[in-house]
Amino acid sequence: MLARATDATVAILGVIDTSDGFSFSAEGRDAYQRRRVEAHTAIEAASALIRAAGVRRVEHLIMDGVPAEAILEVADEQGADVIVLGGTRAMLGNTSNSVIGHVLQHARCPVVIVPAERTPR
Repeated sequence: MLARATDATVAILGVIDTSDGFSFSAEGRDAYQRRRVEAHTAIEAASALIRAAGVRRVEHLIMDGVPAEAILEVADEQGADVIVLGGTRAMLGNTSNSVIGHVLQHARCPVVIVPAERTPR
């Protein structure tokens, strides 16, 4: 793994999409909290895989906002050498109006796209 070989820091970002606004009702707050827990769980799982590959420095970040903009903002703030994005094959096939497409068009560093693992049939 490149990060291990170069002793790089890997920043794992989870973005809670608030582009449609936020409801301050009890239901809205509950939905937001569920998304936050889901993001935290996904980040922890990714971190475990990265650490198992021998990477020593892993940062966890959770942000609210528009996902594509948050990814680019964090990449710029962190001085990222590369952005790695993952998604389903359907997401990867339609990059014209997607987070992936926006990041590909606006990133100031290389972007690597990794398809999600297939589940056995």
